[in-house]
Amino acid sequence: MDTEWELKFPMVTVRALERIEALSDHAPIILDSNSTSHSSRHPFKFELAWLHREGFVEIIKKVWERPAIGRTPIQRWNYKIRAMRQHLSGWAKHTNGLYKKEKQRLCTIIDDLDKIAEIQTLSQHEIELKNQSNEKVARLLREEEIKYYQRSKADFILMGDSNTRYFQLLANGRHRKKCIHSLQQDEGRIEGQRELKNYITSYYKSLFGASDEGNVTLDETQIDDIPQVTAEENDILTAPFSEEEVRAAVFQMEHNKAPRPDGFPAEFYQNFWDIIKADLLELFNCLHADRLDLFRINFGEIVLLPKIKGAERIQQFRPICLLNVSFKIFTKVNMSGVIFKIDFEKAYDKVKWSFLQQALRMKGFSDKWRQWIHNFITGGSVAIKVNDDVGHYFQTKKGLRQGDSMSPMLFNIVADMLAILIERAKQDGQIAGVVP
Repeated sequence: MDTEWELKFPMVTVRALERIEALSDHAPIILDSNSTSHSSRHPFKFELAWLHREGFVEIIKKVWERPAIGRTPIQRWNYKIRAMRQHLSGWAKHTNGLYKKEKQRLCTIIDDLDKIAEIQTLSQHEIELKNQSNEKVARLLREEEIKYYQRSKADFILMGDSNTRYFQLLANGRHRKKCIHSLQQDEGRIEGQRELKNYITSYYKSLFGASDEGNVTLDETQIDDIPQVTAEENDILTAPFSEEEVRAAVFQMEHNKAPRPDGFPAEFYQNFWDIIKADLLELFNCLHADRLDLFRINFGEIVLLPKIKGAERIQQFRPICLLNVSFKIFTKVNMSGVIFKIDFEKAYDKVKWSFLQQALRMKGFSDKWRQWIHNFITGGSVAIKVNDDVGHYFQTKKGLRQGDSMSPMLFNIVADMLAILIERAKQDGQIAGVVP
């Protein structure tokens, strides 16, 4: 398979079917140029290449500063995000057509001048025209390169005249890798986009649904062996949010991450911080005053990433929740130095919110901070995203979302409390064989 063929058929897959011993010693091979039916909808996605277009900052400023409809700051924020998304969608559709025509026009000029140069010397005017046309084409090609770089999720850019083909092939490879064509279950194999989406949604509805089986509760009177948060530390955690710490949280976010439900990446917030910061800081003021309806931005899309090569059962995929950047900022602020990376098999899915709240109380976290945490982890809605097709949203009743920067810290608190319970049981002689 050469690169030209792959560019024309980016979703091609090869898979082996079950061998029928009575007919052949070989397993049938299927070469499928587009075996998975994708959604016909094309959700909005902020293109990083737009940042390089002339006058783009002025467009953002003009749209964002229009009067917003809404009684509360978060209603006005959502109105502005929707208005920005609608405006940029129409603007992109219009300008992309113009850019394509301009590229064709410039390439025609360059081609005509090259033909003239084969039979005679170009005039000074023609030389300048060719140089100008080459520069303009290079800028347009640079946009295409950034577009495919964004889709490739590469962490680096190769040196060279143009890497568009490289990034396009890399993006196609990533797309094929994350595509789910079928899943194996005890009753048989599931195939087809609709069947896959229904099965995966049903599985995670059950996983994140309410369950009272095997509940573990804590005796909140026994806190002598539990490290306590001091009054001074609680004051720091619940202090008013400053512009500096909100800005730091925004600019610490990584670049070129997977698209968020609303389509706006961290780069949008970073490049237009001076334009949007007043509205964002107003949300933080509402949070501190306990007047923020956080559920209005507390939703995400769950995508499945294979844990192993050749994953074919749903348990062999890791669910990652893609949250809007506007929500992730809240979970990042005031958390520097507290959060660390942790990855326990299935652990996030099993955390009971009631147990977490008990653990926070026993560790001495203030009522205000615990209420913030409660608002962050409850009332959220998620939808399953399978092969770029997003299903219906449903509310979660338990668990912590992988992809939320606050989840590792909260899980560590739960794990610490469980370790204390195990240590108590060991000292009381209730269990044996536990080693440090």
